Amino acid sequence: MHKLNLGALICVLFACIWGMVGAAGLSRSLRVWGILASVLVTAGLVIALFFQHATTQAGIFRLPVYNAAVAFEICAITIAIWFLRKRGRIDLIPPVIGLIVGLHFVGLWKATDLFSFVWTALAMCVVSAYALFSPPFGTMAGERRRVIAGFGCALVLWISAAATFH
Repeated sequence: MHKLNLGALICVLFACIWGMVGAAGLSRSLRVWGILASVLVTAGLVIALFFQHATTQAGIFRLPVYNAAVAFEICAITIAIWFLRKRGRIDLIPPVIGLIVGLHFVGLWKATDLFSFVWTALAMCVVSAYALFSPPFGTMAGERRRVIAGFGCALVLWISAAATFH
């Protein structure tokens, strides 16, 4: 039996959630296709994870640094949602959460010394910043931001997980 790459599995499952966030911003007629695509890509990657020969990466795991990164992420997301809702800017919630999640990957890099987390952090922050600062035209700005942040972050996480395949 192969050892499952738990980190890649977690990445893929969160990518599915991000894909569903993106799908929620699509029109009703396309939403089901966005959800289906997210589930199918995720299922394919999960199956691939079970058949890959995962190698254990010898290295460091600093639990206190990891815990701090996750605590930062949870607190920052909670505060951001509260603040943006209070300001009536729920359209900004997905890209702001994407930025926070991206930044938390810097903490994962510091916890593990795995430089791949830096690329994941950078890509998630770029996608989320693009969604956050894209010009709002019309009444669909919130949906557009949700689609860009959702599918963009999903794609980053799927690629990050797939990059671990050997």
